[in-house]
Amino acid sequence: MEADALALRSDKKSWATDYKSIWCGSGLQGPQQEESEWDTPEFPCTLSDGREHQGVYATVTSSGVLNDIENFHGEADINECTDHIRALNAHVAQRVREYNDRSGKSITQLGANKFYIDRAFNEMTSKGKSLGLRAVRGYYMSIRSGSKSPLLNVNVATTAFLPPILVSEFLRMFLNKRRYVETMLRGASVRLAYQRQEFKETIEEGISMNGDLQCTKFFQQFGLEAGKQKFFTILACDPDNRDSARTVNHADTGTTILKYFEDMRVEWPTKQGQDRYDLLCVNVGKRIGSFNPEKIDLEDMQQHTLDGAQWIPACLLEILPYQPMTGQMSPDHTAAMMMHALHYPAENAALIDKEGLGLLGLKEEDGRVKSEYLISIPSNSVNSTDEIQNDLSLELDNKLISLSAKKLSLPLLRYAKQSKSKNVSEYTASWNLQEAVFTNPKAFNDLHICKLQGSLQKLQKSTPENILNDFVLQLGTHGINVKVGYVGEQAQRETVEKVLKRWFPVCKVKDCTFFLLREKDFDIYAKIKRDGDFSGNHTICAVASRIKDRNEQDNRRSGPRWQHFSNLALKMNMKLGGDNHWLDENELEKVLGGKDKKQNTMILGADVIHPGSSSKIGAPSIACVVGTIDSRFMSYRGSMRLQAGGQEQIEDFNFRSMIKERLEVWKGHNKKLPTRIFFYRDGVSESQFVTISEQEIPQIKKAYAEAGGDDKKLGVCFLVVGKCHHTRFYAKNNKTSYLVSTKAGNFVNGNLKPELLVDHVVTAPKPINFFLQSHAAIKGTARSAHYYVLDDDTQIDVNNLQKLTLMLCYTFGRSTTGVSYAAPAYIADRLCERGRSYIRLWAEDRFAQPVFEYKKYYDSEGTQRKPTDEEMSKEKWDIIKELLRSGVWGKNYRDNTEDQNRPIRLNPWHPDLDEVE
Repeated sequence: MEADALALRSDKKSWATDYKSIWCGSGLQGPQQEESEWDTPEFPCTLSDGREHQGVYATVTSSGVLNDIENFHGEADINECTDHIRALNAHVAQRVREYNDRSGKSITQLGANKFYIDRAFNEMTSKGKSLGLRAVRGYYMSIRSGSKSPLLNVNVATTAFLPPILVSEFLRMFLNKRRYVETMLRGASVRLAYQRQEFKETIEEGISMNGDLQCTKFFQQFGLEAGKQKFFTILACDPDNRDSARTVNHADTGTTILKYFEDMRVEWPTKQGQDRYDLLCVNVGKRIGSFNPEKIDLEDMQQHTLDGAQWIPACLLEILPYQPMTGQMSPDHTAAMMMHALHYPAENAALIDKEGLGLLGLKEEDGRVKSEYLISIPSNSVNSTDEIQNDLSLELDNKLISLSAKKLSLPLLRYAKQSKSKNVSEYTASWNLQEAVFTNPKAFNDLHICKLQGSLQKLQKSTPENILNDFVLQLGTHGINVKVGYVGEQAQRETVEKVLKRWFPVCKVKDCTFFLLREKDFDIYAKIKRDGDFSGNHTICAVASRIKDRNEQDNRRSGPRWQHFSNLALKMNMKLGGDNHWLDENELEKVLGGKDKKQNTMILGADVIHPGSSSKIGAPSIACVVGTIDSRFMSYRGSMRLQAGGQEQIEDFNFRSMIKERLEVWKGHNKKLPTRIFFYRDGVSESQFVTISEQEIPQIKKAYAEAGGDDKKLGVCFLVVGKCHHTRFYAKNNKTSYLVSTKAGNFVNGNLKPELLVDHVVTAPKPINFFLQSHAAIKGTARSAHYYVLDDDTQIDVNNLQKLTLMLCYTFGRSTTGVSYAAPAYIADRLCERGRSYIRLWAEDRFAQPVFEYKKYYDSEGTQRKPTDEEMSKEKWDIIKELLRSGVWGKNYRDNTEDQNRPIRLNPWHPDLDEVE
């Protein structure tokens, strides 16, 4: 854009960009008349770090998107108007940027649609101590397809930003959590915080070595302390040998970073400049492979120099302002973030009305909406067939949309005959377990308990023995028979790994161990679940302090202690495939069209989770499919696969094989295959709908045929459920909301009751889609689930499909509340998270074997280039194949078709846990 290669500024064209595409109000003229695709002349391009690339050009393709944009709203399928929505959103973003530039407001844009107010931040703290990050308030703004007209979707957004301080100061805040700091900073822009020597050559070219661009670098990774970290002089290539490689003098012992900066007489920004936080080196050059600082040698550091590493002490690097933290947040950061991000509906709506619309420049100081267009694209400039025939303008209404919604009946829940049915509260979407006997309780052998170090330090009256005895008593109340087993604890200086190694071998099939933890600890949880699941041992984990000590009410088993045991009992029963409650059978038959159709219906759910942007090289995505085993729709069994990191759609073989496994299990329980499947797919963006329809949906019937069924007789209803959207609904009066009790008293929550169904006005014209709110938001503004029906040949009525979906939100057996979206998708997400815990210890340790590095690719002239999408995909899948056969994925996985003694097994857990939900 700076080069104006498209002559947008010089020709005074109306244009906007989302940094992927550019849309103009009039066509661009190529070298030849009426040319539909052409390349611009080459021009120089300066990157954000000051590097200049020559020979850059842009390819222009005529799309005509803006010509027929009005025809797409109100009738087009959402898959057909993606580019039209992008074009309008680019113009909304352009308006926000231009208005705030004119008004002098400082904002930061993230992605295409999020705008953060730089001064609207709060420091994250915990118990009065700074957590280092900032919670910055902003707004999401996007044009959406409504059922009758385009809509502007605005919502409050809060994101964690890095503080503008020295890297050494940031590191010092986290003491010994260097790995976590590295994850938070990876890819962040940093600035050299010292004066560099100027050179005559660069000065003559008008370039200063201390200019903003030249001093901007990118954080890659930490290295050694400056007194140990070395760099080397690279020898010149042989001019007579084109294929000669860069090298160093291997007899050279190198120069330490500390000596280099001392020789340069750099002034340290701190008085001492000598502690380990100040002098820890940071690579701001090319990212190099993982290395262990304790095992690095001279040869390794020579190779790092050749690979392009550039080392700067942490105290000489300043984190640039207005940058989001892109890594996975710790539990402390997540909790602090929620405190700032969650707003009750009234506060949320007020922020949008008073501050959010102000970012668009559409609010007067007295609060009135300005009488001007949100978007105005003139048809002018150039004589072209792609020119807009008339001015395109969108005008904003002066208030939030008001619409009528539907109210669905919450389902009736059945427990065992000797206990009463449970009505779900319309205010809290919950019910209690008091005197509830589970519908299908399963019997364990022994329940053991293992106390980990420090777990009981906040309890005065509790011991492992009385916790275990009380838990067994409460399990009996709900119909679960189990005997008291071993009582043990972690010895002083004994690692969790050693505890598990001696513990699980003495456990029998259908035993279960109850682990007491001191606090929520992802690493310890991952170790317990991985070792337990891979060896076929049932486990339950709990933070001991949440169990509470006995009190005066304990004789009646109604206090917090017993309620906590009841909640754990829900998990216990499902460990052996039991059902805690059932949906009302008559309601189910009515929704599904009769008893016969109900008995031939199966529910499936699928999800994929992906590694973060700062994850270890080779970190996979994890795909899971879960399915019911009978017509009660309460018990789900699952399948799990690894696939290339970042791939949204589930790979064909993985998807087909997982569905086949679920069908075979259903057939084993019912002596036949189902004739109707309702499939709930999570983790798919709207831009992927076409890909999912073309690749995933056909695999369902292929799997059905491989399982022995006639796919022509199978009906499939495929729904995608979305939670990552910004549509919110607000109650218009107190009657449609509910009260919340706090220490300060009771007040109206402002969220709608958990019976809400919206299927018009704010929904897309096509395909069939609806919003459903099945849960009660305890904090913040409720986010309804958005369901899209991508395919349906089951002949179910839409009203009944909506009712079925709501009922399925109350089939997550581990909870006494309705979950926020359909249980099959929710359970698939939980299973993906279990898979993440299996590989956590490998993924979080950059030195854990196997360690992978991506290949380097070169063009015909020997210059390094970026790999193609196909090359990158193949490399990632090769890594997955190696990872599957390594110890990371355990010894239960077997895919060797030639080994007749070891049958194929593609799930990582022990076969004894196949019937576990």
